[in-house]
Amino acid sequence: MPNLSYVEPITNIVPKPKSTILQTDFVDLKEFCWITSVDFQLDEVIQEFSNQWNLLGWSQPLERRQKSNNSFGISLSLDSNLETNQYSLEIKTSLIQLRAESRESLIVGLQTILQIASLSDGVCSCAIIEDQAASKYRGILLDVSRHFRPASEIKALLRIMAFYKLNHFHWHLVDDQGWRIPIPGYPKLQSVGACRVGTVTGHTLNPSSEVAKKAHEGCYTQEELTDIVHLADSLGITIIPEIDLPGHSSALLAAYPELACESNCGDKSVKTHFGIFKNVLCNKDAVFDFLEIVFKQLATIFPGQYIHIGGDEVKKEYWETCPDCQEIMQQNGIESIGQLHGHFIKRVTGILAKFNRKAICWDDVLVDNDICEDVLIMSWLGAESAQNALANGNQVVMTQSQLYFDFYPSLSTEEPMSIHGHAPLKDVYFYDFDRENPNILGAQANVWSEYLPTRDRLEYALFPRLLALSEMLWTAEDHKDWPNFLVRLNTHSSYLRSLGINVSDSHLSPTFEINWPTNSQCELLINSDFPALTVSYKSNTASSPDIWIDYTKPIIIEERTTIYARFFNNLKEPVGMPVSINVCPHFAISKNISVKTQNGEQLDQNPSVLTNGLTQQQQIFQHDKWFALEETGPYLITIDLESSQTLSELSIGTDGALGRELYRPVSLTASVSIDNKVWSATETLIYDQERQRFLLEMHQRSGRYIKVEVSNNQKTYSFEDERMVNPIVYLDEVVVN
Repeated sequence: MPNLSYVEPITNIVPKPKSTILQTDFVDLKEFCWITSVDFQLDEVIQEFSNQWNLLGWSQPLERRQKSNNSFGISLSLDSNLETNQYSLEIKTSLIQLRAESRESLIVGLQTILQIASLSDGVCSCAIIEDQAASKYRGILLDVSRHFRPASEIKALLRIMAFYKLNHFHWHLVDDQGWRIPIPGYPKLQSVGACRVGTVTGHTLNPSSEVAKKAHEGCYTQEELTDIVHLADSLGITIIPEIDLPGHSSALLAAYPELACESNCGDKSVKTHFGIFKNVLCNKDAVFDFLEIVFKQLATIFPGQYIHIGGDEVKKEYWETCPDCQEIMQQNGIESIGQLHGHFIKRVTGILAKFNRKAICWDDVLVDNDICEDVLIMSWLGAESAQNALANGNQVVMTQSQLYFDFYPSLSTEEPMSIHGHAPLKDVYFYDFDRENPNILGAQANVWSEYLPTRDRLEYALFPRLLALSEMLWTAEDHKDWPNFLVRLNTHSSYLRSLGINVSDSHLSPTFEINWPTNSQCELLINSDFPALTVSYKSNTASSPDIWIDYTKPIIIEERTTIYARFFNNLKEPVGMPVSINVCPHFAISKNISVKTQNGEQLDQNPSVLTNGLTQQQQIFQHDKWFALEETGPYLITIDLESSQTLSELSIGTDGALGRELYRPVSLTASVSIDNKVWSATETLIYDQERQRFLLEMHQRSGRYIKVEVSNNQKTYSFEDERMVNPIVYLDEVVVN
């Protein structure tokens, strides 16, 4: 019998099984000493499972046997009567019987057994578990070009993926910042392409960005790759290697510049910054001769059906003036540079077909291209792009922004710097796609590593979102249970930390909801998914701004205020991460606002972000909370307050965000009108360093209409375009008091 502190491990399984029936008896897993199967193709599978079982440190080692003796062992069998991706697990007092419809399902069932054992002290209930995958493709992408991860970490990740029933590892091996796979006959891919002289510090788009002159290098050996492939196979994981082309090819062209266009006189070094660069492979035959050697090597190493060939974010400027590319267009009746992109992809898919492999591409290749139906599309550009792929007859794997694990897991100001974006745990768990469409195979989380330089940062990005991804893809929609998942997550977070994994607590943060009964009064609600924790808040305008107050009802705000909120446990100890929000009541909230060019063209953005009552100073930078101006301007912002008001101050935010330095506009000027016909003299807004906003004193002037002109007539050097360009200027709240 278990002790009084016993927690049933079977009810803590992630992802949640389809059906679990607990029995009254208990079983002592520490007594189990053998495992058997009549299928000898499972040798490596059983060996890997036994190795992991024996790491639990129990006195009885688990050994392979040819026959069972019906006492304290595990019996495996394939059962053709079960449905696709289904397994059945019966745990008795002295025997565990696992039946599965396939080798892959059997491996998944073994991971369920391993999870039960790992989460317990050796004792669990007898039970019957029936389980089945809801999605065929359950994946993780890891980018090892921007920051190389050693083979030992790749193997550790594969074991965790299998533990949580993920079955596809998309290995992004090549990009502008490094080439990570050896190719016979091309030694400079390792000696040159795998090494960069340094890495940008801070965000790559910061005006003050600099390169730390510390070399970053790494390339897997043939032996390491073979070892990793064998491990993945024993875990039921398919590895999809990616060679990104024809763009994202700076590291390759640094090693072999002859594969570039003749017109490419730019920088062909391994990149120290991040972004989308001009370097692109040429369309000449020598490039495809090289690629045939590359893909022959990949097909030799990786047994999976698919090889990813990228196709995304291709800058085609050099193709337009390249004699070789222009000749290819003329010979093949290609009418546009966009179609030349499709021609390149077709030639590469033809190479893959020689080695009995199929291509995966990002959905960028669908633009202006006639892409073969055999190409599997990974859709990251949005739901509409995924629909275009399906309409074209392609199968699709969803990799949308909600599943970008390099995005911030929360918007707490304590978060380490990320690229941008926000992909909280709850959004991952509730990510939705058309699961009834047989041509949508499943989904994948992408872990781009520009700002994940260490193992700790990588783990922080992965966990616990990987568990939400697991349950989102494995468990049927009608069987998911968010509150119960959070309870199970506590157990798993503790377990993962016991393995030395850096698990984020970012999900342990309240969320805000705001209502504006009037533009001078805000009703702020603080929401929680954790009823066992107390929500507390403090305000910078309170008489005691450092005192946390228990939240019991909506907070009424009538002046510019920053509210901080966080969780506390029953011992009054802070839990998780604090979050904050800047609320600023003013005349222009929800009023009609337009942003136009000098020629009167409306910009294709929602201008209401400028009058929503939320300022962004000292908040994590998020694109959707700022209004972007990409050209020199001038731009004209016009606000209708709907009635004449007595005005004291106008302010506009242009910087002060966390995680990103922003460019300020060259000038901001404003004028006021009562009738939208006669305007006051134009005045210049002055930057206030303390408030990090541009200000204009209005001196109790009356006005209904406000017109602000923004000039961005400035230049900065773009490492991506290798020339001077207009920097993007971002605006936040236009505050009218």
